[in-house]
Amino acid sequence: MRPLFSARRSVVAGMVLVVPVMAAAGFAGASHPPGPVVVSPPPHDSGSIPLRTEPQQRGTGSFGCRANIVHCNYSDHYSGSISWVRRLAVAADRTQSATESEVVEAATMEVTDGVGVCTGTYERRSTTWLSGKKLSASQQSAVFGNYGVLTIEFGSESGRPYYQVKASCPRLGGTDTYDDFITPENSYTKLLAGKPAKLSGDEMDTNRWPGLPEDETLASANLKIADPRTGSVTQEHPDADVTNKVVGSIQLKWSLKRLK
Repeated sequence: MRPLFSARRSVVAGMVLVVPVMAAAGFAGASHPPGPVVVSPPPHDSGSIPLRTEPQQRGTGSFGCRANIVHCNYSDHYSGSISWVRRLAVAADRTQSATESEVVEAATMEVTDGVGVCTGTYERRSTTWLSGKKLSASQQSAVFGNYGVLTIEFGSESGRPYYQVKASCPRLGGTDTYDDFITPENSYTKLLAGKPAKLSGDEMDTNRWPGLPEDETLASANLKIADPRTGSVTQEHPDADVTNKVVGSIQLKWSLKRLK
């Protein structure tokens, strides 16, 4: 199975919400119909990416796409949810001079009429050891919130239809705490800057998910598509390296329903 993350990503120029979270890369083989203008709602804070309000594309009939974040984004037509848990841990030999760490990210995006609202938590902890003695420890804590970035695309590969969903949630500001057990006066707690939602390489990505033919057909191509209803992926984190005691996993689930 392909990894949830691709080393090659298209940097998103700006976008939030209905263009909430999941993937900026275009889909080879996808055909995109022509159509009208749609203006996305404005971002609600600095954790959101500005939306593009250029002419949007819609095909004949009610099921069309918008040129928002990606060339042909169908996210406006869906409601549902997307959730994931991403974990990466580095083990250490505490009898030596080493640092152990763990990063855990758990987020959920609730999508209503193409608009994604995020919730979740982010934790990063690390401890440095020397000959069995704890030298220092640090912890970063933050939450996911506000509007996310979402894209849903359709295409065909080797004559078979597929869909691809990508999502990203903004991480709001949190705290960064450092404890120095050797020199306590070096300890501190400070505010942690937020991180906007964008498709820049670390978003969640279903990759090209096979679709079952349905009655709906894209206007400009005789390509039957399937709704991205439900699915899940559990796999090893792309940065895992067992040889160097780095282990991790990614669990991604989605349940989306096309609006009538």
